[in-house]
Amino acid sequence: MEELEVEIISGLGLDILICIFDKASSCAEIASKLDIPVFTVSNYINKMVDIGIVKKSDCSNESIKYCYEEKNILIRKDLKNINDSFEKKRIISRYSHQYSLMVKDAVKNALWQENEPNRVQALFIKANRNKMDSFLKEYDELLRKYQTMSEDDGNVYNVYFVVTPNKNHTGEKE
Repeated sequence: MEELEVEIISGLGLDILICIFDKASSCAEIASKLDIPVFTVSNYINKMVDIGIVKKSDCSNESIKYCYEEKNILIRKDLKNINDSFEKKRIISRYSHQYSLMVKDAVKNALWQENEPNRVQALFIKANRNKMDSFLKEYDELLRKYQTMSEDDGNVYNVYFVVTPNKNHTGEKE
């Protein structure tokens, strides 16, 4: 599994990538959906083509469409060592919005495609730090094990995973 920790796959880049996960789209279609300039979408798409996670799909009607290329990808943002309060708030806003949209789509897919394999659940664990470190290590190993499941003619299945202490360390309210 390729692990991308590059800035292109966060923020607006992730929004653009989400637009083409299931359906090939042109830069104009993506720009319209996200309400951003076509030029901005084009710049992000070109960078994603260069690193191999997006490919040109359909060149009909004088419109180039792009689609998700990577079969196994882990998008991870290191949220440690961010000291700037404004940057933390920006990341909280951006990532919580992105994840809420992805989870909403996942729940819709589970309900409307109930005959397909799916699972929507939450788990709350009361454990010490050592046990959670061990849990995360096992989870990473499980991801590596199942990365070989990807098939060219298969459906794209999304797995979202967030592990964090369930408390507000700063006392700061939203």
